[in-house]
Amino acid sequence: MPDQWGAAYSSFILAKQAGFNIEFQTGSQPIKDASAYILPCLHGASVIDRRYWMELMGRVKEGATLYISIDSAILSHFSELAGLAIHTRERRTRPAKIELSFLPDKPRSPNQQ
Repeated sequence: MPDQWGAAYSSFILAKQAGFNIEFQTGSQPIKDASAYILPCLHGASVIDRRYWMELMGRVKEGATLYISIDSAILSHFSELAGLAIHTRERRTRPAKIELSFLPDKPRSPNQQ
């Protein structure tokens, strides 16, 4: 289980450093109007209520920005949101090596030569 307070505090510090004032809310509160939303360190299969998720997606379609960091979450409609298709999932046993070969400069993850 991830440290929810740690994720919230880290998000707060990073937002302050970037010049943002953020407000926290729980999934049981109505979604507040905002131009940006942050869902940090999502974990597990039951991450967010589907109705809440669909309302949030509606706000994104209307122009809001959504930042999500994922620990091990499973999100419905992820492909539609990210434009990526998940072919397989597994727990890593060593650092991942990533190359975005479709981009002009073919960026690689920092742990690759």
